[in-house]
Amino acid sequence: MPFKPCDIVQQAHGQFFYGVIQDRFGGKWYVWPGFFYIRGADFRNLDFFTTEWGDTGARMYEILFRAIEKHKHSFAQEKYVNIFHDGIARNMQEGLVSVLDSCWIHFINSSNWANVDMTAKFERISDYLKEIEGI
Repeated sequence: MPFKPCDIVQQAHGQFFYGVIQDRFGGKWYVWPGFFYIRGADFRNLDFFTTEWGDTGARMYEILFRAIEKHKHSFAQEKYVNIFHDGIARNMQEGLVSVLDSCWIHFINSSNWANVDMTAKFERISDYLKEIEGI
């Protein structure tokens, strides 16, 4: 979710794709679909499902990224932040968010796929968004 103006197309600097890289074992990688730009794609041929080795978007490795030299591309900057200053979170899903390119926030596990107590995180998010407006 953007928390200030964010132009992912401009961030791509002419590349045909841009986003948050997900590096996995064996040299496999993909771009997380939650913050992903691809120029002129036929989305009927894209597959954002998981694999046994990666989460959402991992199937894109075989479809698109396997043939791309990732070192020739730039990717979004990702910063993980524990939104609880007192350390209340017991794990990543409960307490971390990721800030992307200083303009977008990913709440991590907002659908609660990890089946953890998200009550405190949801209560804290509104205050945290007020804090980061100045990032």
